[in-house]
This record gives sequence, structure tokens and C-alpha cells, in this order.
Amino acid sequence: MSKAVASLLRSGLVEEADLPEPTGGRPATRLRLASTGAQVLGVVVDADTCRVVRAGLDGQLHDEPHSFSTHGTYADLIDSLARAARPLLAGPG
Repeated sequence: MSKAVASLLRSGLVEEADLPEPTGGRPATRLRLASTGAQVLGVVVDADTCRVVRAGLDGQLHDEPHSFSTHGTYADLIDSLARAARPLLAGPG
């Protein structure tokens, strides 16, 4: 288990979390899903509006959603999503 956890820590998918005051005994290591070391992009495509947002693996949003009008063709929609995603991908993680 410790090798798997060490690998996840090195990859940035998990990170150490703050611990409460120790109660004695062997100190524990508390882990959580990465909030800044890794990120995911979320996309919502509605009939009229599209939204793109960046979040950590812990689900916390890093930015306000970027919104734009849904385009008439699939190719235009993909181009607009790519343009909206590029600056979000430039962030950490």
C-alpha cells in the first residue's frame, strides 16, 4: 500500500492534508485528492449556452465558468470549446 500511495503522491494525484492535533502514538498521514497538483475540465453543453470550468480532483472549482453561445455546427462548437479550454489548461496541474 505504501508504494501505491508514494506513486500517487509523486504523480500529484493525491496530496497530504493538514492533520488535527496529534493524540499520541504513531503520527498518521492524511491524504486527499489533489486540489492544485492535478485538474479536470468540466463542460456543459446546452441548447443555447456552453460552459467550461476547471476544478481540482477534489471537486473544488478554480475559476468561474467560462460561458459562450452554443454554435450551430459541431465543428464550430468544438473550436469554441478548445478556445475556452486552452487558458484553463495553462493553469497549475
